[in-house]
Amino acid sequence: MINNSDKIKNYAITIFCISATIFLIFYGIFLNNKIQVQKDLMFKGDTIYKDLMFKVDAIYNEYMIVVKEKNNLQVEIRENAKSAADLFNGLINIFSARLLEQENLIAKSEADLMAIDAISKVAETNPDLARIMSILNRNWIDRR
Repeated sequence: MINNSDKIKNYAITIFCISATIFLIFYGIFLNNKIQVQKDLMFKGDTIYKDLMFKVDAIYNEYMIVVKEKNNLQVEIRENAKSAADLFNGLINIFSARLLEQENLIAKSEADLMAIDAISKVAETNPDLARIMSILNRNWIDRR
């Protein structure tokens, strides 16, 4: 009986060792697969992160281009507004000088000087309009 009991013990230990070995092999395979899946996920995560950063950089660069264009447009609008204000101011000055001249509130020579000064200021921003204003001013002077 001791012999049978030793055999049963040995069989039990052998079956336990075989079971443990099979368990460890399958668990090792499972862990290896899990590690591989995690590596793949990390690689995909890195790829997604890099793609996302590339897209963020592209969006930021496009945003900066838009901001620069907006600033350039603002500067251009400011310059155009100043130019228009200068032209309008020159026209008002000429009109005022000729009106004051016509009402005999200032001398003709003083009105001519005011008109010429206004035309020279307009010539700085718009030479073509200044040329037209100069022709009209000469015509006004010739008709008096």
